[in-house]
This record gives sequence, structure tokens and C-alpha cells, in this order.
Amino acid sequence: MPLLLVAILTASTCCLAIGTHLSAQASSLRIEPATKISFKTEEGQDYALMASPDAKLPEWHVITEILDGRSKDFTLLIPVMTETQQFFLLKKEAHQMQSSREAISLGKMVQDMRAALQAPADPESLETIADYGTITEHYMMIRGWLNQERTATESLLSVAQTESRRKELQKEVLFLKTAIRRIDLER
Repeated sequence: MPLLLVAILTASTCCLAIGTHLSAQASSLRIEPATKISFKTEEGQDYALMASPDAKLPEWHVITEILDGRSKDFTLLIPVMTETQQFFLLKKEAHQMQSSREAISLGKMVQDMRAALQAPADPESLETIADYGTITEHYMMIRGWLNQERTATESLLSVAQTESRRKELQKEVLFLKTAIRRIDLER
């Protein structure tokens, strides 16, 4: 269940001007009562601004969702829907968007790593592995992956029957050892 950031936000009454353009020469302007709500969001958090006419027996409904992901100050003007007092609630949303972004980022890293491992002759492959492998959060996973690839390639090398296949596998083992050494030294 998402955590509540603030139980009830302070709101000040002001006016909301709603303009409608009728023609090239004329326009109408309507002034309506509104509630001004100001709050600050935290980086990487998603929020829902909710309202209820009663704080004791709340029936919260979502006014707007803030899915920005950056830290900033917000000020919103909310039209007054009823004559009764409104209570407002700012609720942190579950980290669905942040989790989605992290999953996409991790998926991209896995695809980039797989492509680098499939092209050991490409000089960019070692750079790609070094770039991801020196990120502290990914170091252990990538080092383990490289070590498993090296072990599997050495196993294939031990049973290779042709000289050309042995040379190809030796190059792969050398590449994997170099990649492991590179991320170990740059860490």
C-alpha cells in the first residue's frame, strides 16, 4: 500500500480565470472560486492529488496525477466544486513508473552486454562491457556473467576437435579474461 505523504494539505481560496475565445474580436472571461494548492515533490516519486468533502469519513477521489519523476515545487488551482469545505491529500504512488524505467534500463544493459559478448573482435565490445561493469550496482552481476561465459567457453575449448574451432574459442577466452580484468582494475 502506498504511503501517505501529507494528511491534509493547506489550501488557500483564490479565483480561477477561465477564458474562452469566441471570435477574432470578442472573448469572454469567467471568474470562478478556486483553491490554490502548493506542494513539493521528491525526485523519483509519483503522486496523486486527492480531494474529499469530509476528513472524518473521507471519500477520496483523484483530482490529478503527478508522474514527473523530478523534484520540483507545484502550485495548482483547483475549481471549487461544491459549497462545502474540501480536504486535500497528496499520496505517494507505488513506484510503478520508476520500476518500469529501471526494468527498461536493465533490459537495455542486458541486450548491450549480449551484443558485446557476441562480437569479441569489435573494439567497442570491450568498452561496452567496461562501461556497464564499472557501475557499482551492476559489477557483481556482470563479473559473474563474464566468469560463467569464460567457464563455458573453456569447457567447449577442452572438447574442440578442429584447430580452427580451438583458435576461435581461445580468442573468446582471452577476450573474456581481458574484460574481467578490465572491470576489476577500473572498479
